[in-house]
Amino acid sequence: MFPAVEFGYILDSCPSASTDEDAETLTRVDVESDRPIVILDADKCPAGIVTRTALLRGICGSAHPIPVQAR
Repeated sequence: MFPAVEFGYILDSCPSASTDEDAETLTRVDVESDRPIVILDADKCPAGIVTRTALLRGICGSAHPIPVQAR
């Protein structure tokens, strides 16, 4: 997951999911849009971004994972 403040998309135009969503749910959200997924914290504030590449690497257990960074 990338920090939301460092990402170049307009977050309002991206799909969103909560921090407790699993990979299957994120995959379903990803299929519906070509934009990255905004991950929202308990206060509905952007906590980070999951790109399609990061999601696929996570599902496949890539040897080169993308680091998770707090905001």
